[in-house]
Amino acid sequence: MSIQGKCALAQPERHSVLVLIHADGWIEVFAERHVDVRIEMVPYTGTVSGEVLAEEYLDLTLSPRYRELHLPINCRAADKFRVVRPSDLLRREHELALLNGLDAFEHHLAPQVEGEVTQWTL
Repeated sequence: MSIQGKCALAQPERHSVLVLIHADGWIEVFAERHVDVRIEMVPYTGTVSGEVLAEEYLDLTLSPRYRELHLPINCRAADKFRVVRPSDLLRREHELALLNGLDAFEHHLAPQVEGEVTQWTL
């Protein structure tokens, strides 16, 4: 294989970006210094047609540099804002303890076969 072929197979360097959304609406973005970040608020609408107009507005007001990124293929993650309370964290800990207990009980009854995976759903 030629040197050119080896270069073509090289994977692009991956960069990590951390986005924190606080319950009070404060947003923080953490990345290395060479990563440029822009935060834009999409106008709120209550209808599907309004959402389409809001996306069109966003595309018209973004600088070309960021407009080129605003494509479905470039979306790396999506989530919905939700409040996380201490009680939610406690419930998660209890659920994890329950799942660990179920795993231990299952292994006690029947040792796991190599390559076999048990999936518990709460």
